[in-house]
Amino acid sequence: MKLVHTLAWLFFIGVLAFDIGQYLDLVVAQRIPGNLFGLPFLPPTEAAHRLCIWSNIVVRQGGTALDQVRLNTRWDFLFIVGYVTVLINLSYAQMQNESRSWANTLLRFNFPLAIFAGLCDVTENFILLRDMLPYIVCKDNYISPYYFSSLKFIFGGAAVIILLFSVTSAPKSFQWKTRIPVPPPPSPKQ
Repeated sequence: MKLVHTLAWLFFIGVLAFDIGQYLDLVVAQRIPGNLFGLPFLPPTEAAHRLCIWSNIVVRQGGTALDQVRLNTRWDFLFIVGYVTVLINLSYAQMQNESRSWANTLLRFNFPLAIFAGLCDVTENFILLRDMLPYIVCKDNYISPYYFSSLKFIFGGAAVIILLFSVTSAPKSFQWKTRIPVPPPPSPKQ
């Protein structure tokens, strides 16, 4: 099981590093206007206008900025798998250390919360990819993924809060398992 946790973390960190690199390349290095992450929360007319602007900006990788945003949105599917897996693995690991039954129940509730957050994120990505189709951009056919984006953050945020609450509110007698044996205290001499 430890190998699965390690692989999940490596996958998540690798995809996160790639996503950050792509974002920095587009927004910082090439100075693409607008925030890529705020697109689902913009008013529909402003979001459609931003997509239209991106479709007219040529980037150094070839194609337009919209092509790169579309590619990054496709890569986001891997990030979704990564963060859902990490949330479930962290919740499962904390369940093994949790002595309080009610906190253990909350940690079990994290499994569906993480999955629902991932499903809302997948739906948001499909809506965004549909809005980025070449024959739809610059027309007034934009569909806002606002509600799915909001639900994604609500479900994911609740899962993170439950996990942090369980870790930080552990009883004083709780100790992390260590591999280094701790010697017993010396007995008082009489």
